[in-house]
Amino acid sequence: MLVAHVSIELLGMVQNNMMRQQMTKKDSVADAVNSSAKSFREYVQSKIKDILRPTCQEIHSVVSQVFGISRSQIMWAVKRFMKGNPDEFLMLKELPKDEKLEWVLLCLAE
Repeated sequence: MLVAHVSIELLGMVQNNMMRQQMTKKDSVADAVNSSAKSFREYVQSKIKDILRPTCQEIHSVVSQVFGISRSQIMWAVKRFMKGNPDEFLMLKELPKDEKLEWVLLCLAE
């Protein structure tokens, strides 16, 4: 009977050890999948930012068409919109012509 009891305990220990190994394998696979998903999300976000960011030529083209803006203001505005939030430049593109100069001056004043 003692042998049977020891055998049952030994069997239980072996099963527990096997379950721990399986859990470790599952955890490492889950960690790898999670890490890959995070890297992919970061990659996609960086590409979206690159797509949304206007080129310096586009910014110069739009800013230089603003009525009443000086040459030096054009250069400052191009520099400002290149470094700033892309939404501010998008706002400039969408404004009516008579409001564009005020928007550029407001952005330059910040």
